[in-house]
Amino acid sequence: MWLPNVGLGELEAEWKEYFRSNLEKLTQRDKNAAVVIYCRADCWMSWNALKRASGWGYTQLYWYRNGTDGWAEHGLEMVKAIPVPLIRKNK
Repeated sequence: MWLPNVGLGELEAEWKEYFRSNLEKLTQRDKNAAVVIYCRADCWMSWNALKRASGWGYTQLYWYRNGTDGWAEHGLEMVKAIPVPLIRKNK
């Protein structure tokens, strides 16, 4: 599941809700479910996202720090992902 922008330093309320609700869907509300978070090499947004998820009580979080760059360098299969859209509510 590709959740863009969830690792930015400060998130607006709608981005926090987007991240939280998609994590709940992904884990079926099980905060002990394993979740691997990654981005690209030299990108700290995945680390920020992991810290945010940890703050919400998720316990089995894993950071793949080499991200998609490291995965590709090792010749591992890449699968195209489509980002989950943020549905903005009318204000």
